[in-house]
Amino acid sequence: MLFGKKKISACPRCGGRLFREEPDGSKFCSKCGSLVESGSNLNSMEGSKPAAPQGAMIAARCPVCGSETLCKEGTKSLVCSFCSNSFVPVAPKADAPIAPPNLLKKEEPSANKEMNGRDIFAFARTNTVEIHSSFGMSACCGSGFFFDNGYVLTNAHVVFANVYEEANVIPAKSVSLNFKGGQRQSAEVVYSDIEGDMALLKTALSCPKVAHIAKKMPETGEAIFAVGNSAGEGMCILEGIVADQLRKVEGLDFMMISANIVGGNSGGPIFSNKGEVVGIVTLGSRQAVAMNYGIPITRIESFLKAAELALHIKFKR
Repeated sequence: MLFGKKKISACPRCGGRLFREEPDGSKFCSKCGSLVESGSNLNSMEGSKPAAPQGAMIAARCPVCGSETLCKEGTKSLVCSFCSNSFVPVAPKADAPIAPPNLLKKEEPSANKEMNGRDIFAFARTNTVEIHSSFGMSACCGSGFFFDNGYVLTNAHVVFANVYEEANVIPAKSVSLNFKGGQRQSAEVVYSDIEGDMALLKTALSCPKVAHIAKKMPETGEAIFAVGNSAGEGMCILEGIVADQLRKVEGLDFMMISANIVGGNSGGPIFSNKGEVVGIVTLGSRQAVAMNYGIPITRIESFLKAAELALHIKFKR
């Protein structure tokens, strides 16, 4: 032993007392692989920060005693310096990369996944609008929804006066939309069916997350959610069930629902628990609170096909 060289009795990192010496005089802890004495520096490494050996080295753990040691990558066999067991080192598997949170795909409503009221309302706020119609000396409020970017469906009686009266039907002088509680934009009626109580509006507002109209009618007893501008006081959600899948009122097909709709809900979407539009709120019963009506998807589809022919356009649906 050279004069003045302090003998290393234990690894300063893990306390291990078995070392492996390299040809250059460097010593590594057989347990944790830390460098405990450098071959190029005869001074003690005690008290200094342990450094990992250079080169393509991997840590190998003995399958018998559990001791760790370092070996060169690709080494076929190794002898444990603690228990002398001979084994083949295995390189550790790299962890799979984790996508950052902002790159994860946001889940959209699925036709196969049931949603609760909170999820329905959150989705509805991205495509349901408040509608304000002015008739000069009077005004009317209602609801509507984007089924295509730039196009809104609503009731005719929201944008026309005297729809249910024995008088001349009067169109609104101006129609404006309130979207997401802040964006206001004018709209124009581009197609309507007064008898069927449906109207199509065109607006410059953009809506990338439109509501999808269901292909299948809901069954009697299924849960539904009506979203709209209740009583003109702002957007809210009303829960109920399909009280009757199909019922005729004055010769027209309607879907009866138990949701307690009020004025201002007219023209708003009726969602299934899968986030699809299954109807449009239109009438409230004068005889019973729980007997309210919506336009079913069969009539909605007929109206949209007629609008496509009249306007020479094709809706995305």
